[in-house]
Amino acid sequence: MRAGIRLEKDRCSVVAVDGDGEVAGEYSHSISQEDPFPELLDWIAHRSAAEIRSVTVDLGGLLAMERERQVVAVRISPRPAADPLHELPVPHDLRGSRLTVIDVAGGHDMRGRPLMDLDVGALAAALSGYPSETELVASVTAVGSVANPEHEQQAADALLSAFPFARVTLSNEFFSNSFRDRDYTAAVNACLVSSGDQLAAQIEQAARAHLPGALVYFAVSDGGRVPIRRLGATPVQALHASPALGLMGARHLAGVNEGEVVIVDDAGVRAGRVHEGVPATHTVIRRGREPALACNAARIDPYSPSLLGEPERPAAVIDSRSSDKVLLRSDLESTVRTRVDLTALGAAIAPLSAWSDFLGHASATDELDGWLRATQEDLRSQIVHWGAAPESTRVVESTAYTLAYGSRHVVRIRARVIGDWVETTARAGATT
Repeated sequence: MRAGIRLEKDRCSVVAVDGDGEVAGEYSHSISQEDPFPELLDWIAHRSAAEIRSVTVDLGGLLAMERERQVVAVRISPRPAADPLHELPVPHDLRGSRLTVIDVAGGHDMRGRPLMDLDVGALAAALSGYPSETELVASVTAVGSVANPEHEQQAADALLSAFPFARVTLSNEFFSNSFRDRDYTAAVNACLVSSGDQLAAQIEQAARAHLPGALVYFAVSDGGRVPIRRLGATPVQALHASPALGLMGARHLAGVNEGEVVIVDDAGVRAGRVHEGVPATHTVIRRGREPALACNAARIDPYSPSLLGEPERPAAVIDSRSSDKVLLRSDLESTVRTRVDLTALGAAIAPLSAWSDFLGHASATDELDGWLRATQEDLRSQIVHWGAAPESTRVVESTAYTLAYGSRHVVRIRARVIGDWVETTARAGATT
């Protein structure tokens, strides 16, 4: 049996599914204390008819930005901004943190060749301005690091040499061709690691006491899940998980593995595309004119018939309105009517999910095929290490292509592997 948990400020929803994916129970529970997890997991354990094998938690709403520790954003580029107009400002939502920026010379081009040597001396001199006992978290972003992360790694070594207990995020962990977006994503991640560490420790401790033997995961923005221990490393992935989980829950109830799924609830109508049984994704989360998050996130938009185009129709319409006072659009016909919490259900059935996204070099088809095979096998190994049976892993995305206007033989390799995917439609609590 698997359980999914959606947490809000003072309340949580829990959905449990059995080995066939059928909804075995749904609970709602109020939470008020600072650490709700011991009470919550004990409450789940006493209401489960069978042993809970895994628990997946939607934690995005509980993560808090760093406000106490010193945050340093190291930006590595060949030259400083030409004038104040072209300087990269600190994003508005990070200004409440104790964040300072250190600009250092260095960086690579898109073929991974150094544009200039990293100025390690300048970085060391800038770091010497902080007392040795400073509790430091840091992000490092270098030009061209998606093709060659060497300068980011060297900068991290310098940071850890000066501050051995610092937590460092490297921007090459998050793919984007935009320096600004990678810098922002790495900085946000750095500002969340302390909160992620604390939440992961609380959940793991409570699980050992109340659900011994259960594997614990947190939900990520592509509709999948990863081990809870990674919450202290890449907490930014948890920020926008709820919409993706809702889409996963909806497609599970409707038994849709391919096509558009429309969700109707009290908040409105939205649509998302499902491909190979999981949400289709964007590579960045846009924020208007502000820097974007370089995270794979489910593609979900406010519903409009023009989104689908004629004569295409939705593969399913999931009606989860709590009251008929909220009217169903005249151009939509309900496929499934449900009272199940779609986000908690999506967490319960979310697959293990691993991505690889980087720039490589290939001058022939055989070389490119070799890149893809090696990447897929690495991802399969990672998924198995996280708890999936080898036969349950499968590739749902695998692409390689040259960059427009890019250097010759430079290719982008992008792949996703999932495991422990629930296929059976969960009809309990739903009507058609």
